[in-house]
Amino acid sequence: MKISKITKLLPLAVAFVMATTGAYAPAGAATEATNTTQTANYSLDLQPFFDIETTSSSLSSTTSFSGNYTELTMDTALNATFQVIGNQVSQSVALSATCPVFDSEDQNATGGALYNVAEGNNAGLRIIFANSTNRPSDLTTMKTTHATASSPNAIAFTLTPTYTHEEASSNGFLNTPALSADKIVYELPNGKHTFQYVIGTTPIDSSFSTLDTNGTYTATLTLAQYTAP
Repeated sequence: MKISKITKLLPLAVAFVMATTGAYAPAGAATEATNTTQTANYSLDLQPFFDIETTSSSLSSTTSFSGNYTELTMDTALNATFQVIGNQVSQSVALSATCPVFDSEDQNATGGALYNVAEGNNAGLRIIFANSTNRPSDLTTMKTTHATASSPNAIAFTLTPTYTHEEASSNGFLNTPALSADKIVYELPNGKHTFQYVIGTTPIDSSFSTLDTNGTYTATLTLAQYTAP
């Protein structure tokens, strides 16, 4: 009789232990809240970049004469192509040109070699080449009157710009480029921009004559990043 009573009590004891330890939860009992969503917040710092490269150019030429030596022609068309790449919302570059000028105190003196015969736009751009040995003493007269008699050893040619914003259908300029203080400032949006400048093969504005002595005539065209003063 004693053995049968112990046997009947064992199932009740086991059930009581399971309920108090949580191994068994009655229906409707409250459960502990848990997180069901986690996020990972990433960030990437994209640094600004800006670069100007010369992609192609033709930089030198010999000359031919005609019209009893009153007309000059370059045997090779001179040109330069610059590519500008930048990722800033607004960035500026400036075009300038220089050529040798005479200065008794500076053997390497240069002067501004750009001028414009069409005010307010770049349709009439000119670039001056000057004799690197017999340097002209003044370029101002040529820029204002285009008269070679007042500026021997300086010869002017047309400078024709072509611009392409390679990643957009618009022309890309954020300003109206115009020659001012011997330079042209282009304000550009981010992207890839190509500037090509072609120099005419014959002198213009009556800038060539027998007053121009023989020698090497040079001009330097520069496109550089620009920050307004």
